Amino acid sequence: MRNRIFKYITIKNIYFIFLTYSIISISSVSLKVLEKINELPIACDPFGYLEMAREFREYFNGGSSPKFIIEHPQSVLVTEKFRSTKISHRDWYMAVAPQAYRYFDISQKTGVQYQPGTGLILGLFPEGKSIRILNRIIIGVLTGAALIGIFYSWRKSKIFSAILIAFSFLAFMVYLIILSGFSFSFNVLLIPLFFSVLTAYFSLRTNGKEKLPLLLASGILFGFSIYTRAATLFLFPGFLILIYLYGLDQREKIFTILSSITIFSLGVLVTGIIPLAIHQEIISGAWYLSTYPYHDTEFPMISEIPEILSGNIAYYYQNDRNSVIAFFIFTVFFICFLASNVIQILNRPKIEERKFANLSFQKIIALILFCLIPEIYFLTHKVHESHYLYASRLATIEFLALISLGWNFQGEILKSAGAGFHRKNIFRLIINAVLLFFIFSSSYFFLKTEILKNLQPKSETTGKKNPAFSAVSIPEELKRNSSWVIGHIYTGTFYYYTGKPAFKMGFTTKELRKEFYNFVRARNDELYIIEDDQGTTGIIKEYSLSAKEMSLRGTVFGSSYYKVIW
Repeated sequence: MRNRIFKYITIKNIYFIFLTYSIISISSVSLKVLEKINELPIACDPFGYLEMAREFREYFNGGSSPKFIIEHPQSVLVTEKFRSTKISHRDWYMAVAPQAYRYFDISQKTGVQYQPGTGLILGLFPEGKSIRILNRIIIGVLTGAALIGIFYSWRKSKIFSAILIAFSFLAFMVYLIILSGFSFSFNVLLIPLFFSVLTAYFSLRTNGKEKLPLLLASGILFGFSIYTRAATLFLFPGFLILIYLYGLDQREKIFTILSSITIFSLGVLVTGIIPLAIHQEIISGAWYLSTYPYHDTEFPMISEIPEILSGNIAYYYQNDRNSVIAFFIFTVFFICFLASNVIQILNRPKIEERKFANLSFQKIIALILFCLIPEIYFLTHKVHESHYLYASRLATIEFLALISLGWNFQGEILKSAGAGFHRKNIFRLIINAVLLFFIFSSSYFFLKTEILKNLQPKSETTGKKNPAFSAVSIPEELKRNSSWVIGHIYTGTFYYYTGKPAFKMGFTTKELRKEFYNFVRARNDELYIIEDDQGTTGIIKEYSLSAKEMSLRGTVFGSSYYKVIW
């Protein structure tokens, strides 16, 4: 009896039990952190996506089709006023609408800047609960997939694959926690992107009749990722490179490779590029014209690139805490993958060594390009936000973990690495020992969930539900049709609860702010300013020079607000 028990107490089984426990533990800690995220329409991304979700929800309940535009009389009046000044609309197109909305000169509409995919998915769930429900689904799906991968690795004695799968699961949870309350598009993006990479990998591993349907499914899922977040399109070249290289690896004819690329691209077109182009045609007035603001889409001048590049490098790799943690996880994972690769090469039979090394080198180069294209673009981008780089990194991490499942010979390596199997010299033994120590110590340290406990979700929606964020808490004087409201962070919040726009006058010139002041005064209407950031504090000081008095009236959304006394 004792011998039977000890038969199962092996290093392999103990470590696989540890990896399984780590995944369950990471899943539990992540769920607890994500349950703190509240569904509040604050700032730009949370408000924009929740407002779109509300329009979809109303449509699903029998209402009118979503329009994603603002047609309130105040918005129309102030837009006409600014257009009459003959000043370029670039100086005021952001000011005439709340957060997440802007004026489009070609379509002459005030519309949302985001793609509809996120609002569509969030709209499937009840208001106020959609983010929590979605996060639970994400954690459940990814936990299940990780445990299946661990079980398969245990059955096949693929210890390196198991470690990389556990690491990839940790990376998904870290990135999800960091962004869950900041940009809801990332939550929605995660599942279709995950399954797109998964189906792409399995399609590339087969030459059977299921290859093309799997590639089509991968393209459809990836297309929806683009419909959720347009910047995901930068992963498209990487997918095509991988399809091409895997085709060469399997000695496919060029016609077969091109067929695979065409089928994948067809899926991307149907659910991603074409719906996105239609949305842009409706909102911006041209299918090719992005709905994002100019500063978020225009390429910088060559002379601007050095300054932008240095600022973005400092932000992504030094200054922004969560970005540094995310990059650190990505780097350690990639080093572990390379270390596992080197061990594979060193300990394979001589006849297989060069072939395995060549194939591994090709796939690593392909995946570096897969990640590098978006990385280079956003490093030279005028705007920096931590979530810009996460989708490409996670897709790369997942692909690397899946590639490791195709490695054979892992069980023998564990036995032979310390004994010099196939290689007797001391140098190889030392390399084996160092690399194995790094892989196992890294996985042990990170998979204890210590890094999760130290994360600070980038969110203004974390913590207890704030009673200030409701329609009831908004003073009646701000809701009146004769009242005009200036703000910044809470302009979207105000619109969400009242249906009235508040204006981001910090996004225009001093001259146009004066025009707005005189315009409201000439109508004998009331003007209020919510002091919700430094910009609105400056506007209060600016208007105090012309007004009789800036009267403090109380608070709204936890911020002071003032009335301009003419």
